[in-house]
Amino acid sequence: METKEHLEALLAQLEATTQELDETQLQTFQQLALEAPHIFFAGAGRSGLMMRALAMRFMHLGKSAYVVGDVSTPAAQPGDLLIMASGSTATLVAIATKAVEQLGCKLVLITTQLNSPLGRLAHLTITVHASNKVTNAASTTPQLQLGSSTFEEMTLLIGDALVANLAMQPELRCTNAQLMERHANLE
Repeated sequence: METKEHLEALLAQLEATTQELDETQLQTFQQLALEAPHIFFAGAGRSGLMMRALAMRFMHLGKSAYVVGDVSTPAAQPGDLLIMASGSTATLVAIATKAVEQLGCKLVLITTQLNSPLGRLAHLTITVHASNKVTNAASTTPQLQLGSSTFEEMTLLIGDALVANLAMQPELRCTNAQLMERHANLE
């Protein structure tokens, strides 16, 4: 297969995965993000990189957005929102348990594993119907992408679509020029 053909196949897979998303879940996610005074993002590995990218996008919107574990991340308070992308990494389960059960935060989980320790803690689960590192490792069928790449890409796309939609909401009403005014300028 040529590289461009492979890219077209990957895009088709992402489109098919997009069609399986639940619009009600996405609308609830949008409302939670709109209402939250502060939004915290967490993930591990490549999913963590996607969460960092989304935190930056939410900051561009003018939301108070922080990455869990960064030195400038403030204390979470009741009513804040924690957004995670994961199956159920042990460290993330500990963070989510503290945020939900001790601090009164709401948890939105983007995952392929609905019935997981994180899934049971979540106020809202965005289910992505994609292979993950466990199912891909166990699969004897060739996958279009290695590891959990489809999940990670869908996490970023869901977040970017959410941010684009939030930018049009009356409460935020942001133009691209306004977002870019918040972009880092010490680079």
